[in-house]
Amino acid sequence: MFRQPVLFFCAALVCCAAVRGAQADDVAILLSSEIIPYTACRDGIREHLADISLFTTTIGDDITRGRAAMEEIRRANPRVTIAVGPQAAFVLAQERTAGGRLFCMILNPQRLLSTAGMFPGVSLNIAPDFQMRTIRRAFPDRTRVGIFYSTAVNQETVDGLRAAADAVGLAVVPLPIVSAQDIPGRLTAPEPVCDLLLIIPDEKLGSTKIVEYIIKEALRRKLPVVGYNSWFARNGAVLSFVVDYKGVGRQTAALARRLLSGAAVPAATILPPEAVAVSVDLKTAEKIGVHLSAEIIGTAGEVQR
Repeated sequence: MFRQPVLFFCAALVCCAAVRGAQADDVAILLSSEIIPYTACRDGIREHLADISLFTTTIGDDITRGRAAMEEIRRANPRVTIAVGPQAAFVLAQERTAGGRLFCMILNPQRLLSTAGMFPGVSLNIAPDFQMRTIRRAFPDRTRVGIFYSTAVNQETVDGLRAAADAVGLAVVPLPIVSAQDIPGRLTAPEPVCDLLLIIPDEKLGSTKIVEYIIKEALRRKLPVVGYNSWFARNGAVLSFVVDYKGVGRQTAALARRLLSGAAVPAATILPPEAVAVSVDLKTAEKIGVHLSAEIIGTAGEVQR
């Protein structure tokens, strides 16, 4: 008399196990390392995909771990794999997976993935029009935006910033450099060629000491500096763009949902981060006699007084 209920119960267990297995294989997250920006991004992915079971693995400092991590992902056989950070993206680009691939938390992904193979994702490059609109609003009496950069890496970026500046009545003053040794001569010229400095991510400006020198010399010459992350907000930049890493995770998870639904996401799809806050250092601005608009002070995510 108990045989039929028992059979039904066993069949239900098998079905539940099958469902759990399918869910576990939906999305894999490949982290470059466990640093806070990457784990914050991972948390954003998890929040947006809370109804989907996720598999997460980390490469860490040992690059050989990348092969082991990819082997774990192949065994999980996910429908979508998300690479968080450049190391993870580079490893994923060299692998052929059955499911879709996405990246996030990368600066200049075209350069990193062009040889290994492009796939879509969310970069850390802030949209040029957002940067120039914000600068225009923040500094109403300054119109010449100087940018130090190496042409081999960032000429395309500077061209995009110049076009965005033209659209809002600003002028980009390109300051190309071959090495960091070119910077002092530009900063100490008798007549400054710009009235504010925008610092962009560039391999020639990769040293903290170089950037600290630029900020110090710029402030000495009463030139406000605009930076691209929270480090600048704490180290003398009058205005800084601060990317919400958890927001990047949510934005990438939205792309993952599109892939899971069967929608196509072209390999050339590279989205700028949408969740970007503005931090202003009112104390430094007043110290060097720089006027910040009431509008930017009122709408900034953070105001240091």
